Amino acid sequence: MQNLRAEKEEELRQGQIKNILTQIYNNALQQASNTSDTTYNFKIPNAHYIHPGNIKNSRIPYQNQGSSDPLYIRNMPDILDGLRILFPGCAVSHTLLCQAKDGKMYDIAKLDDAVLPFVDRALDQSYIVIDWS
Repeated sequence: MQNLRAEKEEELRQGQIKNILTQIYNNALQQASNTSDTTYNFKIPNAHYIHPGNIKNSRIPYQNQGSSDPLYIRNMPDILDGLRILFPGCAVSHTLLCQAKDGKMYDIAKLDDAVLPFVDRALDQSYIVIDWS
């Protein structure tokens, strides 16, 4: 009985990871089937929280986006391991991307001097990248 709660929490966590893997897998397959792209960039969702605003002037709270969803960050090793099993022979990574003026996304860690002048901003979102090139 003492382990029941921990078992239920682990079961829930595994279910959440499975849902994430299914979503990424389906999206990557769809992109590979419908485009000539050789990478799929999955944006880690933001954590959402309710900010009550100014209580005197507004009784309706509004949603605001925070940093990356902690569910993804806490479980990133398991998510990446699962994706590596689903995509054998592909490079799977968790990284920060920046967007160049041409609209393409580039890994910040792999930027070279040729691309740097075309990058106008770094994004504050992290991504899971699957590369089958």
